[in-house]
Amino acid sequence: MRKFDAFAPQTDKAKLLFVHTNHATVSQKEHAMTRTYTMSLAAVLVGVAMVVVWLTACGPAQPEQNAQPEQNVRPEQETTPAASQPSAADAGDGSPVASGFRRDDETPRPSPRGHRFFGAGIDDSVRHLVFVVDRRGSMEIGENGNLLKQTRFQMRATIRQLKEHHKFHIVFPADGEIENVTILEADARALVPATEANKARAMDFMDTVTSQGWPEFLPALKRAVAVLDRAGGDGGKQILLVTNNNFHDNDAVVAYVKEHCVPAKIIVNTYLFGAKNQPAFSETMKTIAEMTGGAFKALDLE
Repeated sequence: MRKFDAFAPQTDKAKLLFVHTNHATVSQKEHAMTRTYTMSLAAVLVGVAMVVVWLTACGPAQPEQNAQPEQNVRPEQETTPAASQPSAADAGDGSPVASGFRRDDETPRPSPRGHRFFGAGIDDSVRHLVFVVDRRGSMEIGENGNLLKQTRFQMRATIRQLKEHHKFHIVFPADGEIENVTILEADARALVPATEANKARAMDFMDTVTSQGWPEFLPALKRAVAVLDRAGGDGGKQILLVTNNNFHDNDAVVAYVKEHCVPAKIIVNTYLFGAKNQPAFSETMKTIAEMTGGAFKALDLE
């Protein structure tokens, strides 16, 4: 017994060592399983998060709470600078040119808003058109610049816009005491269709016209009415009358328009340079336009 007992302490130590080793092995396995579970859970959570992000990015867009319903917006229309309130610019020869006008030797651009003259519209019903333009000395030489050149430019722009169903003519008053004639007019001496050839001839004719003296305006107006009377009744008739000062007899011009233009339904548009400084004559020009259903346009240089 004593010999057997001598091995007892060693046996107990072996048992303790076995139990301790076995416990350590179990603990390592538990830790390994815990790490595996934790990593798996983390991977699942990352996957869920990625799915949520993808759905948020690719899902249907939500309407904004404060979004206003779309409204129809009309495009802003192009506007033409008003010739009645121009500013002075250099014409290149030292004379001022009203804002919105271009030099006489430049190519006019067609108006996007139909037929216009000095910014004032021409009635769509008009098919027969006569320009009656003053050419007194102050229209070409004076402190207001070359008004005749500006007028020729506007005439070119308007004539270029005309279609072949339009007919037109050009008449200038003449100083009988100086030139032995009372009017200057285009070679045809009548209305002509607005073909390219006739337009070119009109441009050439205008280039030959310069200012001269103080011509009587009424003969030129009478000639314009006579030309329009021969046009018949197919389409409206209109006179575009341009000057920068009083006629020889304002009352006689008004009376003639009332007696001949009104019954013949000839529309007269009147255009006056320097209207700001001529209130009385401005009223005369307005009267001529209003009694015929036309428009008055003040052309002032400032």
